[in-house]
Amino acid sequence: MVTLGLNFDILFILIMITFIMIGYITGANVELIKLIKIYIPFIVVFYLGGPISRWIYKSGQFKKLIEKVSFINGMAYFNTFIMFLSTFIAFFGTYLIIGLIIKFVQKRIQSEIVTYKLGKFNNKLGGLIAIIRFYVIISILILPFFILGFTSTNQFSTNLVLKYPPPYTQIGRLVNSSQPVLNASNSLSTFMEVVDVNKLKEYYNVVTDLETTLDGYEQQVDNTCEYTPGTGQYPLLHAYVNDPSQCMSEELSSILPYKGLIMWVSEDDVDLSNLTNDELIEAFNDKYDYIYNHTDDISMKSTLEKAHKSSEIYLVVNKWLKETLGGSYDIANLLNDDNMKTIIDQLVIDHANENTEGLFFELYQLDNDELDQKLVSIGKFVKNYTEIYEPIMNTMPEQLPFKYKLIASTLKNFNFMPPLERTPLMAMYVIDTFKLLDEANMKLMDDEPIYRTLVKIVIPLYLLKPDENGIMQTYTAEDMQDLLTKHCDKNVCSIDDAFNKVIITEDFFIELMYALTDDEDGDIQSYLEYLITDQPDTNRPLMEKEVVDVLEDYFNEMFKNSDDERVQAIKDSLSEVGDVNG
Repeated sequence: MVTLGLNFDILFILIMITFIMIGYITGANVELIKLIKIYIPFIVVFYLGGPISRWIYKSGQFKKLIEKVSFINGMAYFNTFIMFLSTFIAFFGTYLIIGLIIKFVQKRIQSEIVTYKLGKFNNKLGGLIAIIRFYVIISILILPFFILGFTSTNQFSTNLVLKYPPPYTQIGRLVNSSQPVLNASNSLSTFMEVVDVNKLKEYYNVVTDLETTLDGYEQQVDNTCEYTPGTGQYPLLHAYVNDPSQCMSEELSSILPYKGLIMWVSEDDVDLSNLTNDELIEAFNDKYDYIYNHTDDISMKSTLEKAHKSSEIYLVVNKWLKETLGGSYDIANLLNDDNMKTIIDQLVIDHANENTEGLFFELYQLDNDELDQKLVSIGKFVKNYTEIYEPIMNTMPEQLPFKYKLIASTLKNFNFMPPLERTPLMAMYVIDTFKLLDEANMKLMDDEPIYRTLVKIVIPLYLLKPDENGIMQTYTAEDMQDLLTKHCDKNVCSIDDAFNKVIITEDFFIELMYALTDDEDGDIQSYLEYLITDQPDTNRPLMEKEVVDVLEDYFNEMFKNSDDERVQAIKDSLSEVGDVNG
């Protein structure tokens, strides 16, 4: 997350010092009352905040009022912020009531007696209690500051509060509930990040794009100045970087940061046109010290450092991938299903031998602290894969692709509903995160929109059930009707229940329905059409065709007054699929 130029650590320290000074001056009795006034509302909100904040959130007028504030309406975590405000209103109301009760009690207890009993410890204890009160208050500020971009987990104070939140706080519940899921997703994404060598390209493209860059600069010098050619493939560039004062031109200023690279290519007479990318990267690594030492530009030095570290990783991982995948691989399809399973199986072996041989051993030899942290995370993923994910994957339908099984197994290992039901704030955070990832064009699976991936995972994982022979049973129209409208008193068991308990929003439901019915990316059929089409291995569909009618009736009723373009597109798709398969 990008922060907005505020050092939250400094603010954290300044506020804490202020609280300690005030606590020391006022004494323990005053600080204890202040702590009680602020902490009891947390306990009340912890147990009753869910129903109260849901009631406030579902108030249409409250949300419309907030939407009028343009700065807030455009923020990334809008729904989370609305839910936080709803929770804060519940908190503040409780705070006022507790304040009245304490004022009533204070009239009957003389504070001077408490001060006298504590004696010389009164001020010191007051400072200590003030620190506790400060920590509670700062935990309230962390979440909105984090959402608004004023701080990030890179700052010590933020990381401290997120890791060790005060008990009975909403931030504590949010973090503690989501931490296992975040840990699992982080280890999986880190594995993808390190193994997918294509993603390293952005860091070392200063090397792989060097020929194109220097060709342009050579022509630029030729058009601007008169130099006696130097040596190598780019003689004019070589002459220019050795004596730029001979031709002082603003147009050529962008060339000087490349001095080290130009000197290397010229002095070693490197023929860039005859080198493959792998050969070029290896040659760059061999001469890195020379290139770096002959580079004067600080920004380019930083770029070269990143390129060097990334290219070192690339060379090790690329060699390992070739050995693992039988000599060669197509980088565009590196993480297809067959390759992914082969890669993970080899990682399991290599992790067991991380102190002697294999990918882990080779990467640890690079002495890269950031990479070492990622390797620890990948090690956790490998361990979880063998102990948790693989057994779960073996129970899933065979026709479900390996990557879907892998992502689904990380989800199925956790029971999401209890924390989502208890904490609507967490539900909104999850929804807003999906929206943010979608707007950033984040892909979990190949080139597929993130909502479509979510639909393709959730439906086989949670809706379709195998029979005793492992063959998927057909999902009926009655099953779909229950999923949409069935009501349970205690647990959430339908979409209607999820709406009532503010676990999902209308916008989120629209995105899922659009992903289910849309085929605009060039697919032969939408995922819904695939589900109601006879499967080649069973000669029957995964869902009854009547499911479309149930979905259409429900969606049309829910959004009968909507003029949203996506809503209309979904209605049209449901109607078209229903007519074709009716």
